[in-house]
Amino acid sequence: MKHWQVLLQVLLMALAGEAKAEAVEECVGGGRYTMVDAIFESFMRDQHVPGMVYGIVQGGRLVHCRALGVRDIESGEPVTFDSLFRIASMSKAFTALAILKLRDEGKLQLDAPAERWVPQLAEVRYPDVEARRIRVRDLLAHTAGFVTDDPWGDRQLDMPEARFTQLIAQGVPLVYEPGSAYEYSNYGYALLGRIVTAASKTQYQRYVQREILQALGMRSSGWQLSELDSRHRAIGYRYEDAAWHEEPVLADGAFASMGGLHTSARDYTRFVSFLLDAWADRDEQHTRIAARSTRKEMVQAASFLQPVPPEPGDPATCAATRIYGFGLQAYTDCRFKSFFGHSGGLPGYGSNVLFFPEYDLGIFAFANRTYARAEIAVKKAAATLYDSGTLQARTVHASEALRAADSLVTQIYAAGSVTVVPHSLANNLLLDRSARKRDAELQAVRVKLGECQRESRMNVRNVLAAVMNYRCERGTLAVNVLLAPLPSPSFQRLEFSAQD
Repeated sequence: MKHWQVLLQVLLMALAGEAKAEAVEECVGGGRYTMVDAIFESFMRDQHVPGMVYGIVQGGRLVHCRALGVRDIESGEPVTFDSLFRIASMSKAFTALAILKLRDEGKLQLDAPAERWVPQLAEVRYPDVEARRIRVRDLLAHTAGFVTDDPWGDRQLDMPEARFTQLIAQGVPLVYEPGSAYEYSNYGYALLGRIVTAASKTQYQRYVQREILQALGMRSSGWQLSELDSRHRAIGYRYEDAAWHEEPVLADGAFASMGGLHTSARDYTRFVSFLLDAWADRDEQHTRIAARSTRKEMVQAASFLQPVPPEPGDPATCAATRIYGFGLQAYTDCRFKSFFGHSGGLPGYGSNVLFFPEYDLGIFAFANRTYARAEIAVKKAAATLYDSGTLQARTVHASEALRAADSLVTQIYAAGSVTVVPHSLANNLLLDRSARKRDAELQAVRVKLGECQRESRMNVRNVLAAVMNYRCERGTLAVNVLLAPLPSPSFQRLEFSAQD
């Protein structure tokens, strides 16, 4: 390595420390979330990232964030909370949301042939004469049958619209019948941008800018570099031969809808809150942009289940499964029963976001190095917060039916017999296990625990299911309740157990 490059590396590490301190003051620092800081610092150092920013959103607000390193190596200017990063395929969530908004407005249908809005698709050659036509839904879920096009698709961002029309008309080959397999396609999401333009009668970028970005207050975000504040642009770099090299700028073009959005941590925090609010039932104003049900639809399974192995050599990660929804991927692993997110990678940039609705939590990171795997740090940060006991599950309030069931449970326990409330027993309950057997088990629990309080602490699973915990003279009574799908509370499952 040349002497000046060594000096530059040392200078940048010093600048990273200065930027780090500034970002903590500007954003939010301190408290229980600082345990993740070392994870991102280590990631930045090990992955040779010039600059990055990360944030944790919980309860609808930013609770922790930091900015590290530099946005511009030549000037040495630090990354800040307002630095603009290109978030690559994390842009797909905005495209999917735009499609769903237009569907909600009656301007398109997910199960309609995509060629209705992109006529050139009528010339697609299908692998089987009986194959169905590509639907809008297939493009959203990466099941249209196009071949995986990473990293080819990344270099098409600046393709002119006229050239894109020619490409569609020439016919991109299918490797599967539509709907038969998952195959990640940037080309497919570029077609969705064309559909947004046709259905809304507004250029894709303008539609998303007006209907989503401006509506959320994401005023610094956009596609055209000429329309963004150049003073905040995080310049993208490639790390090669032990040195950073500035990547050529890919202009805005026909592939914008698959990965062209520039945004800041300040702006993106608003989007994270917007999606999490769908589960928290918190912000009524957000329903004017998209209904809660529409936002939840983005993470419903729409494709094929895939295994995700743990990171090699990293005991903090564990095997998971994932399935693509609409612009977002849904996951389950050994810690979190349900979470979702997306990564992004382009020449000069790498990013990731994960959402954990059960904990009303979102974690994101942006970096300005080619294909920087920000998901490594984001996943490890989430695992660290979980393992430390820092995360508290969002409170789910008991429904009227469960509150009524709570009263019925106390009557049954006090009487020592399930038959004291015969009209509240679903017709399967005593067929599955007789009243005599159930009463004997209940009386054994009563002997062990003694009298119990009349109100429970509920661990609510949903409006018809909960575990009800009652404090008793000699321990805790746990009652597993599942109500039948009937107008009045009826127990289809009712199990009593003694907890020490």
